[in-house]
Amino acid sequence: MDDRTLLDHYALRTLGETFASAATRRDFARFETLWTPDAVWDLGDPFKVRYEGREAIAEGSRRLLSRWNFFAQMPHAFDAEIRGDTARGYWTVHTLFSDQEGFGGRTSIALYLDEMVRTPEGWRFAVRRLRTLYSETRTLEGRTLPPEPDALDWLQGTPGS
Repeated sequence: MDDRTLLDHYALRTLGETFASAATRRDFARFETLWTPDAVWDLGDPFKVRYEGREAIAEGSRRLLSRWNFFAQMPHAFDAEIRGDTARGYWTVHTLFSDQEGFGGRTSIALYLDEMVRTPEGWRFAVRRLRTLYSETRTLEGRTLPPEPDALDWLQGTPGS
C-alpha cells in the first residue's frame, strides 16, 4: 500500500469512527459535518427510514436519538476500496440502545455500506446504508450513567482538562 492510499484509508476509518463517536455522544454539530450536502442515509430494517441531504440527516439523527436514553455504537471491522477521490467502505458495527423509560432495548450487529467522496474539507459520506445482520430486543437491566461534566469538557478540549 503506497503512502497516499495508507493516508486515505486512515482518513476513511477515522470518518467512520467519528460518526460512531458523534452519535454516541449526541454531538449533532459534529455529526452533520460528516456528510456531503446531498448525502443519503438509508437505515434499513428495523428502522426503515431514509434521509436525503445533510440537513435532513442531521434532523433525522436528532429525532432517532431523542427516542433513547442510552445509545452506543461501536465500529469494528472496516475495509475500503479507494479510487481517486471516491471510495466504497464496509463496516461491521455493534449498537446497543434503550428507550426513554429504560425498559426496552435492542442490541444489533449490522453492516454499513458506504460511498465516500473527497471534499476540500476531507473525506465525507455521500451514501450510508445500514443493513442489520442480527437484532435482538430485550429488557436492559443495567443502569445508564450520563458522562461526567469533566469528561465532556475533556472531549471538547477545554483548557485545564
